[in-house]
Amino acid sequence: RYVYRNILLGRGDQRAALYWLPTVSYGHLSDAGKRDEAARLSQFAYSVRTDFALWRVCRMFPIDSYTDDAMELVDARHQDEESWERWLEGHTDHLRQLRPHSPEVYVAISLQGDGNKGSGGGAGPSFDRIRRRAEDLLGVSRPQPVGDRELAALAEAELEVFNRLRESYPDAERADERDTQWLLRRLAFRGTEEPSMDAFWQPDAVMVDGNGAGRVTFEPLEANVVQQADLAITAERRHLIVDGTTNSTLQTVLAIGALPHTEFPTSTNDAELLFSPLEALDFPVDAVVHARWLSNADALSKVRRGIVDVENKFNEQMDSQSGPGWLDETDRELARELEAYLQSEGHPPILLARMSLALAAPDQKELRRRITAVREKFGHIALYQPAGLQMRLWELHIPQPPRTEKTDYVEPMTIERFGAMMPLGGHGAGSANGAYIGYTTGGGRRPVRWNPLEASRELHASPAMLLAGRPGSGKTIAAQLLGLTAAMRGSLVVDIDPKPDHNLHEIPELADRSRLLELTSDVRYAGVLDPMRIVAPDWRVDTATSYFLEMLREKQPGWESAIEAAVHAVNDGDDPSSMKVLDMLRDGGHDECAEALERVARSGIGRLGFGDGEFAREVAQVSSIRIPGLVLPAEGQAGDTYSYAQRRSVATIGLLADFALYLISQDSSRHKVVLFDEAWFLLASPQGRNLLNRLMRLGRAQNATVIVATQRLGDLGELTDLIGTYLIFGQHSDDEARRGLSLLGLDATNEGDVAKIRGYERGLGLIKDLRGRVAEMQIDVAFPEVLEVLDTSTAAAERRFVAAEEEAEELAAAELEEAIVEEDPEAEELAAAQLEEATSEGDFEEEEEQLAPALEEVQELPAVEAPADDAAEDQDDLDDDLEHELEEEVILPAAEFEEAPAAYLEDEELGDTEAPEVAEETDLDESAPAAADAPRLADAPPGPDEAFYERIAAVRNGKPLPAVPAAVPAAAPVDLDEADDDLPDGRVDEHEERVPPLDLDESALEDFPPEPLPQERVGRRRW
Repeated sequence: RYVYRNILLGRGDQRAALYWLPTVSYGHLSDAGKRDEAARLSQFAYSVRTDFALWRVCRMFPIDSYTDDAMELVDARHQDEESWERWLEGHTDHLRQLRPHSPEVYVAISLQGDGNKGSGGGAGPSFDRIRRRAEDLLGVSRPQPVGDRELAALAEAELEVFNRLRESYPDAERADERDTQWLLRRLAFRGTEEPSMDAFWQPDAVMVDGNGAGRVTFEPLEANVVQQADLAITAERRHLIVDGTTNSTLQTVLAIGALPHTEFPTSTNDAELLFSPLEALDFPVDAVVHARWLSNADALSKVRRGIVDVENKFNEQMDSQSGPGWLDETDRELARELEAYLQSEGHPPILLARMSLALAAPDQKELRRRITAVREKFGHIALYQPAGLQMRLWELHIPQPPRTEKTDYVEPMTIERFGAMMPLGGHGAGSANGAYIGYTTGGGRRPVRWNPLEASRELHASPAMLLAGRPGSGKTIAAQLLGLTAAMRGSLVVDIDPKPDHNLHEIPELADRSRLLELTSDVRYAGVLDPMRIVAPDWRVDTATSYFLEMLREKQPGWESAIEAAVHAVNDGDDPSSMKVLDMLRDGGHDECAEALERVARSGIGRLGFGDGEFAREVAQVSSIRIPGLVLPAEGQAGDTYSYAQRRSVATIGLLADFALYLISQDSSRHKVVLFDEAWFLLASPQGRNLLNRLMRLGRAQNATVIVATQRLGDLGELTDLIGTYLIFGQHSDDEARRGLSLLGLDATNEGDVAKIRGYERGLGLIKDLRGRVAEMQIDVAFPEVLEVLDTSTAAAERRFVAAEEEAEELAAAELEEAIVEEDPEAEELAAAQLEEATSEGDFEEEEEQLAPALEEVQELPAVEAPADDAAEDQDDLDDDLEHELEEEVILPAAEFEEAPAAYLEDEELGDTEAPEVAEETDLDESAPAAADAPRLADAPPGPDEAFYERIAAVRNGKPLPAVPAAVPAAAPVDLDEADDDLPDGRVDEHEERVPPLDLDESALEDFPPEPLPQERVGRRRW
């Protein structure tokens, strides 16, 4: 009839208060968490002490307001608002296709009952209620005015009910007229779409003078409330045709039958009838429970009368010829159990519940499909679609005071059974407001949003995020998506990419604001990772000392203390640098230690830690940092088995983290993101965990979100206190899956969850957000073209390569057409050549056929003999050194080839022989056999030498093939670093700078392709 604030005035004297209840992300709670949530709901049913009605309805995601809500996240200082708005509008278009919805729960609590004494009073009101009830039964009732005294009494009773409700649900809220309007207007849609709202609607009433005594009386205008549900309903036999103002739907109501006895909780969620089946459907379904609350005394009286009836029936069966049946015995036992339950310490009440489901569809076929799907999800529980009663059951889904009249489909239940049905359960995770990054896997596909600023500014929680999953699980795409989202709103992003396979710099929207920084051994990058420059003063001594020691192949007694003392001295001075540490070592008489570090500073990735490097410290909005040639440990490899090359690489990765902190510490007012991929080897050691600890703590202080992606979880230790959000993707072993479940707070012994996590792939995983909610989610890149760029799979790389070729071909064809139109012969000739080059196929195959004879002759050469057993250890050291150099060295410019002395092969220590031949590199695992003993790939040559490339040049120039030289016997293995120490006084170590000349003329070099030799063949010592 009327709505006054959150008070519903129904027929006669029916009065109830309407409230909104918060849902809980229930699907992946632990068993203990599920028991706690069921206990809260049971506590509500116990303490409410009156009748109530509960509606679980579906609300469509507010797509129209998504863009406006997320616009407040943009940092206008560093991002164009229009670009951010276009990005969000792309999400909006994608969300319209998903049609996401989520459950909302409302409860109407009667304001008449054992616990509500303020809603009436005196004999007069009691007599009025009796009279009104009689008029209702006779069909002669009429709307009654509501006096100000009754409104005051209702307000007092409502406050008492609200306080009891908040004992169980502190976050419960009073519903208002807008909630009531939405509940009424959505009746025509049932979650299939959102109704339009009247922002200024208020329920109307006529204020009249009550009996001339100065009392105010309200005459509610029922039509004003009813018009919010502007419907024309036609009742068919088993469904309703509901015509709204903008659409027409077919709707039906299914009454829930008797409930079987079941356990709670279970892995199959049999007891959660108002959660599990509804969340498994791909369309919205509403549910309602109208519960009559029987006090313990009334319930016990009814049960005892029932026991008498059951006993009498049982005794009659005993005296019969056939005896009692098993159902009679079961009823007898259940009646006694219920009596014992009611006599327990808490003296609980009993609920008499009427439960039903309502669903809508656009046509008969879809309605039948949905009814069948609902019945399949409810399994063995009967769902009735009564003919002729559809309108009466449909009315139960209208917001109103509880309907507790005696009728069919009433199920008595305990308050524990009501709690176990979990009508408040849902799947929710992520930020309340933010950018779309994926959706939960429940039927509603609820969007998961991410607000990079939420942790530090709103929740005062840790902003650090951990993404864990095996290769191919989707963690790298997820990490890049987070970085891209932050960059699009204006954050500074530092992407550390050790593999390297990230492609943030290729996103068109970031093209003019991104920078790819490939840190090689080029002199311009010398010192870019100098620990004496980029590390904060409080951490500088420990970090620099550890780095210098890790970069040394061998450490002699006294070197560690000497390095630490030198670092201390330089750190206390002005303008500290690593080169000054070397000078300090020499001044202290530690020349050998200084020379060993100087050799590191002149070679490979060692140069990154020594020098100036100011060029590479320029900051772009998106800085993708790569170090080609890193020799990372194998997954799961123990730290004490790292080779020298692996130790150097891991130490360099540690400096990268410090470099990222150096970049983000420039402006604390701007939000930053540090994306650290492939961090599993840091989690595997105490030193690595300490580094991440420092990264996360300092990142939080500098307004930065640290995102760590790893293949293996390892032992996080105290890092768990610093990580606010977890994303656990598919794992490669049961142990890793259990470790992931433990981090999420779930039961690690649940074999079903372990198997589920192991099966996750392609961005499917579990998220634990800043509020501690756990949900299964699917990472979703809303833009297919962006996904194609971020995808790191081999198939995606091949597609990008083909697309680039096609683009080059189209561009060349367009230029040729333009030259023809403009009648420019020179431009036409050039464009035709470019088009021929872009469209040529088979050139490589033809060249391969030409080179086949030379390759066959080289394959017939006798293999190089393996080194003697007594020199195997020295050979292993040389292999490690060459292995590292081959990975990280770059091709020398032509000028360096010309200036290189020709005496390299005539070194006193090497004799007049060529440098020892090294077998083809296999795995970098040190457990592999020595290079000379390792089996070669089938049909592979023993390893090309200078003569081999000379023969290639001859073939390409159309010259006769030179004679194949005789096999060169293997030279004795020599450790070049040890040979350096034996050089006569005054000699300069030039192993890193001297390269033997190629015996090729300039024309042969000109005919080589742009990349004449495989990169792994270009180690300088190799030449």
